[in-house]
Amino acid sequence: MAAPRVRAQAFSNAAVGTTAAQFLNLIPTARENALGGTSAALTSGSNAIFWNPAGMARIEPQSPSEAGLSYAPLLETTYAGAASYATPFPGGGVLGAGALYFSQAAQTAYSNVGNAVGSFTPYDLDLSIAYARRFGDYLVGGDAKFIRSVIADAHGQTAAIDAGFQAPKAAMLGDGPVDFGADITNLGGPLTVGTVGSPLPLKLAGGAYWHATPETGFAMDLNMPEGYSPYVTLGFEGTLKTGDLSSSFRLGFNQENLQSQAGALSGISLGAGLDFRRMSIDYAWVPLGVLGDLNQISILLRF
Repeated sequence: MAAPRVRAQAFSNAAVGTTAAQFLNLIPTARENALGGTSAALTSGSNAIFWNPAGMARIEPQSPSEAGLSYAPLLETTYAGAASYATPFPGGGVLGAGALYFSQAAQTAYSNVGNAVGSFTPYDLDLSIAYARRFGDYLVGGDAKFIRSVIADAHGQTAAIDAGFQAPKAAMLGDGPVDFGADITNLGGPLTVGTVGSPLPLKLAGGAYWHATPETGFAMDLNMPEGYSPYVTLGFEGTLKTGDLSSSFRLGFNQENLQSQAGALSGISLGAGLDFRRMSIDYAWVPLGVLGDLNQISILLRF
């Protein structure tokens, strides 16, 4: 009876620390991070490969290709980076690829008797290939990914898939349309590093994005991650367009950060963005209480 009991608690804080590849829970892009991680119904373009791959289908057949880069120095000597690419596919739909990397500075290796015997650099890597397509009023997408973790001489790899859909302007609230979206990520086999194997951090998410006015939008997601209790994220985005330049201000709330971090501003995130049509730059600031602040920047090129 022990195994079913553990499985029943998989989507609760009672299962904290029971999943592998925790780097897959990072928020790899600045726009979504500034919105508290809210993404199911609003993520779009090449960066959607990290959230809801259906969002890649918002790239129209006549649109240029996209390539994105993101970087965030994390706590102490750890850091994370992401790269994405998406292009309209000649046969229809959008083809994409992505990479997520997490590492830290070199660590000292010790022998069984406690003597320093060199150093090692642990890292985690996720490589993805994705496809998304529009079917009438709906967007559907999925990706397959290879995941690898290395700690000193121990290493392991596994494979997983993500899938999702979006329904742009599926309903009206007042005078503004509402987009809906849902996704499942990290569905795959366990990751074994050395002799220790653990499941991947499976996550289910669904949400809505209300275009309250042409310049403002409000978003909400319900997230169900394996290894944590369900939590809500909220996001607000305001955009001002002047000629070919669009400037955005973003505010987010992440209930999971509020529960796990100490500090008056924990759970809150802020950000801004500039879009020059052929290039966009986004920034996110996330206070993590006693752990410090996270500063993240993302750059997207269209060509």
